[in-house]
Amino acid sequence: MDRVDKDIFWKLMTSKKKTSLLSESFYLNETKDCPSYIRDRGFLTLSLSKEERDFPIAYSIVIHEKIEMFERLLRAIYTPDNVYCVHVDQRSPEIFKEAVRAIASCLTNVFVSRVQADINCMQDLLKSPVQWRYLLNTCGTDFPIKTNAEMVQILKQLNGKNSMESETVESKNPIQSPMFSGNAYFVVSREFVDHIIKSKEIQDFMEWEKDTYSPDEHMWATLQRMPSVPGSNPPNRKYEQSDMNAIARLAVCIYGAGDLKWIVRQHHLLANKFDPEVDDVAIKCMEAFLRYKAIYGRSLLTVNKSDIIL
Repeated sequence: MDRVDKDIFWKLMTSKKKTSLLSESFYLNETKDCPSYIRDRGFLTLSLSKEERDFPIAYSIVIHEKIEMFERLLRAIYTPDNVYCVHVDQRSPEIFKEAVRAIASCLTNVFVSRVQADINCMQDLLKSPVQWRYLLNTCGTDFPIKTNAEMVQILKQLNGKNSMESETVESKNPIQSPMFSGNAYFVVSREFVDHIIKSKEIQDFMEWEKDTYSPDEHMWATLQRMPSVPGSNPPNRKYEQSDMNAIARLAVCIYGAGDLKWIVRQHHLLANKFDPEVDDVAIKCMEAFLRYKAIYGRSLLTVNKSDIIL
C-alpha cells in the first residue's frame, strides 16, 4: 500500500472511541480553508476509473441533525464525477443549516436545495451540467454498503429500469392507474425523473398526494407501475418488488459492528440505520472497508492482516 493511503486507512481504523460528535462550529471553522478541509477530511479529488467518470450518479440527500454523520455519509458516497443535492429540514437549527452550506461550498458538485426535498432536488439536478444517469435518494442515517464503482456496475445492469419497493394495495384511485404501496427509497433513471417533472398527469397526481397521509409510502411505488413512466414495471402482480428484492435500501434496524459481515454481502446499495452515538465502530469499519475496496479493487474480507500492518 502507498504510504499516504496507509495513513488515511490506518487513521480510520485506529481513531479513538468517540465521546461526542463533531459540532457545527468545527465545520464552520474547518471550511474556511476549503483545500485544507477537503484534504484533511479525506474527500476523493480524482476519478478512480473511466467507467465511473462516464457514468455519473445523482444523489438527493435529506438531513436534519448530526452534522458529522452527514459529512461521513457524503464523504463515503462522494466522487468528483457525481452530483449531490442536499435538502435540510427547515426545522433544523440555523447553525446546522450554516454548517451544511459551508461543507457544500467547498465541493463544486454539491449544492443545497431549499424547498421540497426529492421533487425540488430532481428539478435542480436536471439543470446540472453533470449528465448523470441514475438518481438515488438518501438520508442522514443511511450509509453506503457498495463502492461507487460497484454502484455503477449494478446500475448499468438495470439497463434503464428503476428499482424500488412496489406492491399491491387496496385503495381508492385518484388516477386511472392502480395504486401501489412502497417506501420513500428509490433508484430511478434520468428518463424517469425527466418524465415525471414534465408530465401533467403525474404533476396532478403529486398535487393530490400532498393531501394524503405519508405520501412517500405509495407515491413512488405507484409511479413505478404506470406504463407511461420510463423504467417502470407493468401493473401485473407478478412484477411486484419488496424492499428486500429492490436494490435501493437495506432497512432493518440500527446496525452494529456485528452486523457488518452480513450487511456487505447484501445486494442493496445503501443501508439504514447507522447512528454514531449507538455504534460508531460500525460506521468507522464501513468507511475503512469501502475506502480500501474503492482504491485497491478488492475486499478487506479477502486480505491478510499482514497486508495492512504499518
